[in-house]
Amino acid sequence: MMSFLRPRRGHYLLLLGLNVGCGSSHPAGPTDAAGGGGGMSQAGAGKGGTSGTSGTTSAPNVDARNYTLLGSVQMPAAQCDLQFSGADHILQADDGTLYAVSINAAIEVEPGAAPKSLFLFSQSSTGLSGHCPTSLVLASDGNLYGTTYNGANNGTVFELTFAGDETVVYSFAPSATGDTTGLPTSLLQGTDGSFYGTTALAGIVGTGVGGEIFQMTKDGVVTALTTLETMDGVEPRALLQASDGNLYGVSWGGGTNGAGTVFRVALSGDPATSGTAESLYSFSPMDNTGPTPLALVEGSDHDLYGITEGGGATNDGVLFRVTPSGDFSSVYEFDKANHLYGPAALVAGGDGKLYGIAHTDGDVGAVFEADEDGTVTTIHRAGSNEGFPTSLVVGTDGNLYGTAYFFDPENTAVVTSQIFELD
Repeated sequence: MMSFLRPRRGHYLLLLGLNVGCGSSHPAGPTDAAGGGGGMSQAGAGKGGTSGTSGTTSAPNVDARNYTLLGSVQMPAAQCDLQFSGADHILQADDGTLYAVSINAAIEVEPGAAPKSLFLFSQSSTGLSGHCPTSLVLASDGNLYGTTYNGANNGTVFELTFAGDETVVYSFAPSATGDTTGLPTSLLQGTDGSFYGTTALAGIVGTGVGGEIFQMTKDGVVTALTTLETMDGVEPRALLQASDGNLYGVSWGGGTNGAGTVFRVALSGDPATSGTAESLYSFSPMDNTGPTPLALVEGSDHDLYGITEGGGATNDGVLFRVTPSGDFSSVYEFDKANHLYGPAALVAGGDGKLYGIAHTDGDVGAVFEADEDGTVTTIHRAGSNEGFPTSLVVGTDGNLYGTAYFFDPENTAVVTSQIFELD
């Protein structure tokens, strides 16, 4: 019997691939994925931030896109702590080939060909290759780079060639002095050629440090760009470099209300402040802005858009906007009554629209389309033979491509990742 699971934070499951925060991106090269009433009170704002209101728009169940299953890959299940998982990620190269990290494998899908496993990550907690991948980037040197949050102590940064040869570029590990860093959650390549990423751990345990933003050369030289204090955010992820040259991301916790933040790390402007982190906005469960932001992308208007796991009048999640100056507004409040709730991923399309994954009637997966003004429409509802969608990318042809997973509860030793197209 086919089984689907709604992703929830902090659970241990015999699979990986629940997209909770797949918003990381790189600024150039291939197309990359990553991912009801009530005003917002000023109490939720961070430094310089204000709050706005939103209207709720119906999200009817329609199939506006044609679904095609490109194929599937079956692999051994892996036990991963979803609290530190960035989950599935899919991207497209210039030649149309799709690459994804899904569950515990790197997958390649050449145009017109069936998906194939490019690399299977180690499932030993001490495996040098790491396991439970949390990001994937196609770098300027033509190779794939990504992160795993488990294995080799506290996770790895890896390099993967198109031939399937994997090299651990950097291993995160505790030091003898008690400093601990690691559990990487996102990675991107900046416009300067360096890699930038986030880790859920940094500094001395117990000092209130909420995570780290690191910089890495292609040779694996890693330096801590900045650490986040609890007011800036705890457990950062979904890192992106915006058109202003600065880094932005979200955190699952921390901030004024302990419910997460949108933060910025300066990379441009005054050299004296470069590398400085600041909270742009602090979420609050008390004013409907929603706890636990999961994803962040830059819209066509250069504002930042993201989703929260909860919040809104019915606590079914929020699609929000934050300007670079910290002004916050709720763009759309998800609601079970409107057949769309529990958003899990968000990506930005080149057509000025946003696309994402959420739950719909029967707790199955759905893909939605959103205008930046808050008009949200369900464009695909997963059928009985489809797994729960876990990541999306907008292809060079304008079609959507994604990953989905399903597993058989009578055979928990294996799990299957599907690659699909919506045209």
